[in-house]
Amino acid sequence: MRQETLKAGILRVDSRIQIPVADVVDKTNGMQIFIPSDNDLESGVLDVLKRFAVAKKIGGKHMFWEHQCPPLPHHLDAEKHKILWIDQLGDGATIDFWHDDSWNTLLADREFMSNADVMFAKMQNQAKTENRNLRVYYLFGFAKQSDVARISEKIDKKKVFHRSLQSQYRGHIHVVEAIEDSRDEVRWLNKDDLLDKRSLLPMFLNTAGELAIQHYSGNLRSFGKKITYIQAVSNPKQAENKVIFNIERTMFAFSSWEEALGSVLELYNSLLDSWLLTAAAVADNYIEFAGAQLKFLQGCLPGFTFIRPSVQDKIAGGVDPGINWLIVPFSTVIPQSIVRPGVLLNRPHPNSHS
Repeated sequence: MRQETLKAGILRVDSRIQIPVADVVDKTNGMQIFIPSDNDLESGVLDVLKRFAVAKKIGGKHMFWEHQCPPLPHHLDAEKHKILWIDQLGDGATIDFWHDDSWNTLLADREFMSNADVMFAKMQNQAKTENRNLRVYYLFGFAKQSDVARISEKIDKKKVFHRSLQSQYRGHIHVVEAIEDSRDEVRWLNKDDLLDKRSLLPMFLNTAGELAIQHYSGNLRSFGKKITYIQAVSNPKQAENKVIFNIERTMFAFSSWEEALGSVLELYNSLLDSWLLTAAAVADNYIEFAGAQLKFLQGCLPGFTFIRPSVQDKIAGGVDPGINWLIVPFSTVIPQSIVRPGVLLNRPHPNSHS
């Protein structure tokens, strides 16, 4: 058995690496309710919440709509994923529209954010073993169609992905268990597989995200506490010549949700003017892998991934138990892939037939 380290932003990757991938079933049954447009930014989400979600009030001027077993899950088992959609406090029956300023309004609601942190901690620290694997996370940085149109006028759209990881306009938080990489449904892709589907390796390694972090290293000096999360990746189904790859993930630690969100909003606004040039510069790079050049793209807006790691995530990645939130700036992959155990999810877009 050998151990290899893939440092953050590495552009040459050992051809022996294997990555875990699992297919997640699209359960929208052909309904086009989760495809936002400028005319309907909530994309039918409001109707879904009225039909299937339950009001959850925890104090403060905001509340959650709890939606169990969402139709585009982040887990192979539907019952191990729920979404908490954010709303201003109401009567428990009506839902307010989300606005561009809604994140700032949320940040000002210190009571709600503090109570939410307490609620998340209780979820993750219950006695049941499975709750030690419970992750809380969400994605920030939503690209409207009108944003994409303006971007296309400024830069070659072939160098920038037209959307970001936050696929829905309304703020929403995922509460989901980790996926064990030893499960039968998890496929371990080797060199031939990764050469065939060339986007998967740089996506799993979050290369585009790491390069953007390097580019903005000066801007990130006062952004939380920089840490390196070590994710060990090795195929448990491989008996001989096993290689463990320790992947370094650059993350920034915060003590509270309020602190993390405030820092992200400030940094996001400061980077908007320079972001497109950075994204284009990232696209000029490539990974060297098994004699091939693997290209990758950044999103059209600076995205941020918020992670409240599980008890096991902290132990596995060497994270101080006192750290409550981790931010991954500019990530191009969701947390289910970049904390240990991490599995890359194949979640086809609802209007895709792939």
